[in-house]
Amino acid sequence: MLAALAAGGLWAGAAAWLRVQLGVNEILTTLMANFIAVFLMQWLVHGPWRSREGFPYSDTVAESLWLPYLAPPLHIGIILALVLSPLLYFLLFYTTLGYQIRAVGADALAARFAGMRLGRTVLVAVLISGAAAGLAGAVEVLGVRHSLRDEITGPNYGYVAIAVALLARSSPLWVPLSALFFGTLLAASVSLHVVLADGTENLIIGVLIMVLLLLERGIERARQ
Repeated sequence: MLAALAAGGLWAGAAAWLRVQLGVNEILTTLMANFIAVFLMQWLVHGPWRSREGFPYSDTVAESLWLPYLAPPLHIGIILALVLSPLLYFLLFYTTLGYQIRAVGADALAARFAGMRLGRTVLVAVLISGAAAGLAGAVEVLGVRHSLRDEITGPNYGYVAIAVALLARSSPLWVPLSALFFGTLLAASVSLHVVLADGTENLIIGVLIMVLLLLERGIERARQ
């Protein structure tokens, strides 16, 4: 788990470093990094990490490393998510670092004039988010699949997370409920594949993202 936290933080941190040092757009670099990560993982499970039986996935993780089950298939990963949510909320809304992160996100220029260190703040924020993503990957492997597999990238978790954050209005406290909604939507789409065309769930999520963005814009205009 610690290795996953570190790996996720460093992977995301590379994009933050490029943003801070070279001014490279972080949206572009993180999108490119997604493809690199996917192809790297596919190369590993089809190559050096291929299972002893020759199948395109890694050997099963030692059972001693599996996340304990609460009530199968529910495992302790859900507790980690529920604990992490209020911790991140506290960090964002009750600490100096959190205030700086929100200020830089809202208006980087104003934050700079206020004396905040933009580079440091961006780097720390991205490291935290990358570490959280790494933790999510570890939970998926150690709690669900018990091996590294090709299909771990299939549900497009990273892109669904954008919709989850939008629905939660970027508040960590609402993320569990928002994630539950989209998780239910994805699970239902799998069950309905017999009557729905492939990719319908992605279309629905895309439409929801557009609607949420329009609502967010409408709320901002109403406040002005």
